[in-house]
Amino acid sequence: MKKNILLVAICVVCFGSIACNQLGVDEQKPIAAVDLAKDLKNSKSEVTSKYGGKEVVVRGYTQLTGTLSPLPGGGLDKTGKIILSEKDDQDRNQVWCEFGAADLADFQKIAGKEYVTVKGIFQVKNLAGDTPHLLSCKLVKIE
Repeated sequence: MKKNILLVAICVVCFGSIACNQLGVDEQKPIAAVDLAKDLKNSKSEVTSKYGGKEVVVRGYTQLTGTLSPLPGGGLDKTGKIILSEKDDQDRNQVWCEFGAADLADFQKIAGKEYVTVKGIFQVKNLAGDTPHLLSCKLVKIE
């Protein structure tokens, strides 16, 4: 009887441990777009060493919802973009999210200034100052 109770207890601990580990690995806590942009302005080296080249989950209000850009002479650019910030941010604390043609249909679901969560590979680009970018961006959810 004691062996059966011990065996059941061990199984419960093992399965609980496995479930908790899977939740922790697969789920990343989203970073507010405005916070990521402010942190980059305050400490570029710290932010780039922490996030550079890594997948980051970011959320914020869409300031610009993008489609694929027309190219001179016809056709479409192979990347589109959205810009995330806070609803009434006047300081241009933005994160740019660049996505490919394969993800266009997902991003076209965004209608106006909506609160969204995205994920992509973090990179800093210098566009009139250092701007945080997410490359290969994917739409996680529209809230």
